[in-house]
Amino acid sequence: MQATDGLDMRPPSTAADIGTTVGTVVALLGVLWTVGHSLRSERLTRAGQELERDQAEATAMRSEAAARLTEEYTRRVVEALETMASQGPAGIATEGVRRLTWSLTNQSGDTYLLSNTSGLAAEEVTVSAHESMIFRPPETTMLGGQARH
Repeated sequence: MQATDGLDMRPPSTAADIGTTVGTVVALLGVLWTVGHSLRSERLTRAGQELERDQAEATAMRSEAAARLTEEYTRRVVEALETMASQGPAGIATEGVRRLTWSLTNQSGDTYLLSNTSGLAAEEVTVSAHESMIFRPPETTMLGGQARH
């Protein structure tokens, strides 16, 4: 068919139209799939972030509870040690009783001297050392200011 005014009035090619239509539909499906996949990925990412935040909050709460518990245990141990320090053997109160004090001084090299610095007599004192150390008992002991061999 030809138009009289010079325009081509032929019907368009159906194979080309079908190919263009199929290509357009495939591209549109690809775009829709990509958008759907992106939305799903964002949702999963948000859900994962919320889960991590919840886990972090739970961990922080457990840490705070453990710290409070440790603080309480430490306070109780200190109180027990103070009580033990204020009592002598067999739970006898020793307030006002003078205690022995000791000094460990380096004599030379790896030799140390243990000295009673309290001025009080020390009775039945036992000194020991780790098995890796060389231990030499003193040649003399002092008892009440008197040397004893």
